[in-house]
Amino acid sequence: MLVLLKILFWLIVVAGIGLFAYAFLNDREEGYGSEEKKPSKVYRLPISLVVAGLLLSIVFSAAVQISPTQVGVVENTWTGELYILNPGTHVWPFTKSVTPLITKVFVYNTQLRSIEIGSTPAKDGGVSASSSSPGQPVVFFSARGWAQVNKETILELHRKYGKTYLESWVEKIWVSTLKQVQGKNTYDFVASQRQVMESSVEGELQAQLMSSDGETPLVYVSQLAIVDFDYDDKVNAYLDRRLADAVSETTGPAADRDQHPTTEGGRNCR
Repeated sequence: MLVLLKILFWLIVVAGIGLFAYAFLNDREEGYGSEEKKPSKVYRLPISLVVAGLLLSIVFSAAVQISPTQVGVVENTWTGELYILNPGTHVWPFTKSVTPLITKVFVYNTQLRSIEIGSTPAKDGGVSASSSSPGQPVVFFSARGWAQVNKETILELHRKYGKTYLESWVEKIWVSTLKQVQGKNTYDFVASQRQVMESSVEGELQAQLMSSDGETPLVYVSQLAIVDFDYDDKVNAYLDRRLADAVSETTGPAADRDQHPTTEGGRNCR
């Protein structure tokens, strides 16, 4: 609705300019032969439209509508002060903190937002993390989860990280936390204890997303899940050899019996 009003006000300005030009061209052709055609009267309507349209456009330039799933942050460009805007329609002078030409409004979504690090398959574009196993073999990860801003600390979040808080802050810390947790464990930690690793990463990540008081989260994270993982070539080659040895040990005796049948009671038994 506000967008339509802003467009309407600019259309009024354009219409006023058009009428002014039309009246000006008319006057040049016909002159000012009568009282009705004096400039003060001929131009009164177009000038009024232009002035009214410009004033309304300026007033509504700072107007904003905040939905129930959003929260607004008003930044005063003169003083640097920040204010919270709750859901609703905010127009100056009814909302004094929203001042035309002086304030900027930033709108944050308060719903759960999907976050992701790495890509699938993990071997091609995942996050690489070394392990504590001999030789520090590398493990590749792809993970997804959810993040949600804390409305109570939104001013501090905006002041420190701004609208790009997910990409520039949360996801970067998530990557470093994942590498730190994996670095303390062997390469097969994720394969044998995936849920333990996910919980450990989520807990350590949340602890780093706190406000300056160290107790209140700036952002909540939840359901961080490792959706894919893979190992470097050395580990995969090692695992392939182990698998081949295991298969050989399992099928070896049966193959020997097939090739060297035993006799029992003078009869071949297969």
